[in-house]
Amino acid sequence: MAHYEYFYGDEIKSDQMLSQILTSGVVSKRAYLLKGQKLLNNSRIIQARELFRKAFAVDPLDPIPQMLIAETYATSTDQDEIKWAVQLAESACKSSKWNNPEVIETLIKVYQLNSELVKAELFSARLKEIGEYKIGTQNIKTQAVSFSK
Repeated sequence: MAHYEYFYGDEIKSDQMLSQILTSGVVSKRAYLLKGQKLLNNSRIIQARELFRKAFAVDPLDPIPQMLIAETYATSTDQDEIKWAVQLAESACKSSKWNNPEVIETLIKVYQLNSELVKAELFSARLKEIGEYKIGTQNIKTQAVSFSK
């Protein structure tokens, strides 16, 4: 319900619902992710990262918390944190079996931040293989890549 209120209803009501959920002691991964995303959108990076870590602890096989943690490190100007973002994004891609466009898009962004432009291009091609996906304002249309002649 808090998820619905956040995206389609009253944001204040969503905050109240999330606060109740997070203090209840029985917290779902989804609640951690939603509150973390709200914090990240408000540039509260450290607090968002902590909630994403809690979501990761609930379900370490889910690539989304790893991806979101990577995004928090990617906001840094510290090169060590950007390298950490690359490692987390790569791990998230492995967890998604390299099939989640959102996770691959994050990997592309962190490769670009880390000046690994060749890798970013390679994974941009992988993103095109997966399907139509919107990056920023540009639509990428899928065409099967064939290596045979």
